[in-house]
Amino acid sequence: MLNASQPTVDIVTDRTTHALEEPPGAILVGVFIQFFFQGIIVIEAGQYYEVCYEDSWGRNFFVAFVTLLSVAQTAFEGYIAWKANVDRKTLLMIPQAWFALFLNGFISGTNKLFLLRRCWRVTKGSWWIAVLFAFTITTYGANILIAVAFSRLSAVNPKPSDVILSVIAFSYWTTAVLVIDVILSVILAYFLWKNKTGVHHLDRALLRFCAVATESAIWPSLCIAVCAGLFFSHNKNANRLVFVFLLQTGKLYTLSILRTLNAKVKLRERMKSDDFARGSLGNWSWRQADSGVDREMSMSAAVSELRFKMCICG
Repeated sequence: MLNASQPTVDIVTDRTTHALEEPPGAILVGVFIQFFFQGIIVIEAGQYYEVCYEDSWGRNFFVAFVTLLSVAQTAFEGYIAWKANVDRKTLLMIPQAWFALFLNGFISGTNKLFLLRRCWRVTKGSWWIAVLFAFTITTYGANILIAVAFSRLSAVNPKPSDVILSVIAFSYWTTAVLVIDVILSVILAYFLWKNKTGVHHLDRALLRFCAVATESAIWPSLCIAVCAGLFFSHNKNANRLVFVFLLQTGKLYTLSILRTLNAKVKLRERMKSDDFARGSLGNWSWRQADSGVDREMSMSAAVSELRFKMCICG
């Protein structure tokens, strides 16, 4: 009796084998991209620490933690590139290569949990965020399964069970991460826009912040989508480029978080600047201080700015 699942197993085995046959040149290109992003991350982290004196120690520690993780990832990718291009070894011949996948997934998940915490505060404890938090925890499990399956693959004849495990875990991880990214972006944009103050300059700044947050989330999501498309392609040359894109996602998530934090800090500084003060009080005069209407307008402006601060600086 024929096994109907055998062709499918053969297909996924071939795709996995092709992905693990990543050419040395592709590995080198991936490392150059890693170094490029690492330079931007260091610059963004430096800009954050120049003006982070009002942020909590926990947030400062988080920025330092993900920046150091990013540096470690770049150094490890450089090691793999050396082994591949100088020692002429394939990924399966490098025993520690599985750690690159684990570290990339760990960095992505850590940044996502931080963003979930921000969304939890912005939405005042929405149950949607609690569901996404549990969903994100499962991606950690999928990431561990990917790393374990990768470490057990043989350079000669990989076991079908290990191949299938890696493909299932990879498919789940990419799908879950994409779904979480889309839902998070929609929730964050909706709740930020819902908290419009009615004051033109504040709403304009809020819209700008929404644009930065949304743009920052697009790039890692796009990278994951391209990675999934390459893996499930029937072209073996496309399969071999999977890791070039997959291993950039951790960098892109870190960069997106740092850009969003820096945008928040810049908005907070602008709120203290003369432009924001003139926007709130430019039409107010001391002669009108006793007017009930002006008192109401001043109170409304104060409430609007307070809502803005709670929305952006939380």
